[in-house]
Amino acid sequence: MVAIAFYVMFVPDAWFEGWDRTQRRWVWFGTTLAALRRMARWRGTVALAMLGLLVLAAIGPWTGTGPVELHLRANFIGRIIFVFIWVAIGGVAAASFIANGSGDRHSVLDGLKMRSVAVSNSRSWRTWFPAAVLVANGLMPFIGLKTEHSFTMFSNVQTEGELWNHYVFPRSMRLFHFQDDLIRVLNTDDPTLSRIAGTEVRLVLFDLRNRVEANPAMKIRYEYRGRIYATNAAGRDPILGRSNSALLQRLLLFRPVQPADQNRCVH
Repeated sequence: MVAIAFYVMFVPDAWFEGWDRTQRRWVWFGTTLAALRRMARWRGTVALAMLGLLVLAAIGPWTGTGPVELHLRANFIGRIIFVFIWVAIGGVAAASFIANGSGDRHSVLDGLKMRSVAVSNSRSWRTWFPAAVLVANGLMPFIGLKTEHSFTMFSNVQTEGELWNHYVFPRSMRLFHFQDDLIRVLNTDDPTLSRIAGTEVRLVLFDLRNRVEANPAMKIRYEYRGRIYATNAAGRDPILGRSNSALLQRLLLFRPVQPADQNRCVH
């Protein structure tokens, strides 16, 4: 979130002109921004913010609300504020981008003499298609598809099985069920899987089937849906021996699922 502030350096020069035109075109919006700027520059803003935090801290003792209940309520309010701010920022940025598309040649990071970029038309498919692919890739874990090579791969976000800890996105976003079936390897002679054998780390069934296809002769004992299974040739196992689609094997990659209380970045 801190890095987002630095993205302003990569915004085309023409965007700022469009931003000014947007504020003049939407008078109420420009007036609101001006009021927010004045409030941010006012010396008493920090003092009032600190006073507000002290008042919030006193709500628990005043009302008899326990720490856990107070935390849940504050978390709920904070989530609403968080979502509102990001939706507002994204909506205004998109509206300004669409309304003020420019075909002029402009310089990105001109002050740093980086390079010059030509934009043919900000509303053309050449601009929107890469952005759409980027957004789609970022949504993959939350709609139930791959978890590798996505925005969650370097974080402690979990969306597999019953483990769902994202702060904003709800579990109801899950449209596909590749992440639903998790398997814990108890022991095996496969050198790669033996690293996690006997631990609480689990694998997505789709991913384990891909591994079995690469080594169908492996011996494995595993836990699946509360039951223990064992086989001397995983390729002939009725659960693990099923082949996945060749296309999906290349598109859907899953990371190992860490225990909920020990989740960490695994890359």
